[in-house]
Amino acid sequence: TRLRPWKQVLKSRESEGHNSAVVGCLYNFEFDVAVSADENCDVYVWNVNTGQRDERFTDAHPNSRITALVFDTLERRLLTGANDGTVRMWNHNNGQLLKELVHREEPGEVTQLLYVMDEHRDAKVIVAVGWNRKI
Repeated sequence: TRLRPWKQVLKSRESEGHNSAVVGCLYNFEFDVAVSADENCDVYVWNVNTGQRDERFTDAHPNSRITALVFDTLERRLLTGANDGTVRMWNHNNGQLLKELVHREEPGEVTQLLYVMDEHRDAKVIVAVGWNRKI
């Protein structure tokens, strides 16, 4: 076999990209896509092989900003957290909102999300933390 040089070309796709600061980007092994979100609550799904945008859904958290994102353990659903304390669950392939979770107490900005399996209770748990030092 003979080695061949690989030429990498970087192409700008400004017209397809985010218009505000990106707050997070995740790689999904199940669907081989990258999902990114910005402060304007726009969520983009990118084909990592072509660099093309496959999906975009806007206004993911109305009147708020996305501050955190994570996939569930099977990478079938995307969870987003916002500065108003809400957590939303999405089908990231089509932008369908599946569930909204709102804290009963005074809401605080969600700074990190975890989606974990509780083996003792055989349950799926969404953990949201924030600057208010509450979980």
